[in-house]
Amino acid sequence: MVVVLRASALEVLKAELARLEDRLKEMILEMRRTREEIRKEIRKRKLEFTIAIIALITLSNTFKVDKVLTVRAILHIFVEPGKLEDVGEVLAKMPEVIDVYEVTGEYDIIATAKTNDLHQLRSLISERLMKMHGVKAVTTSVVLHTYKINGKEVFE
Repeated sequence: MVVVLRASALEVLKAELARLEDRLKEMILEMRRTREEIRKEIRKRKLEFTIAIIALITLSNTFKVDKVLTVRAILHIFVEPGKLEDVGEVLAKMPEVIDVYEVTGEYDIIATAKTNDLHQLRSLISERLMKMHGVKAVTTSVVLHTYKINGKEVFE
């Protein structure tokens, strides 16, 4: 009788362990799905924020008739290994690109660009930079307001 109880208890423990393993696998899958959903939501929010900023700049520029309308952007560029100098040299020759810096940190190159409007900026990024040999990705920050350039305070 004692042997039967021990065997029965062992079977119960094995079944419980199998159930816990299955639940753990389910939880891991849920975490992976949740993490991917969070990433998608972040990308969606970034896109919505970028569109809102572009709309704000466009609206703001329509009321500044007396100023020359320009769009300034900071380009954070990821470059393929071994292509850093090539990409830097090509960027330096582009008339819209004002400054080009090879940097340490998350990005390989940071550049500043100035275009007449958002359409030209979009074209610069999508048709030229993203198609450039050696460029893996570009993250763009549109400048909303400038406080200081080259050590001098400005209010643009």
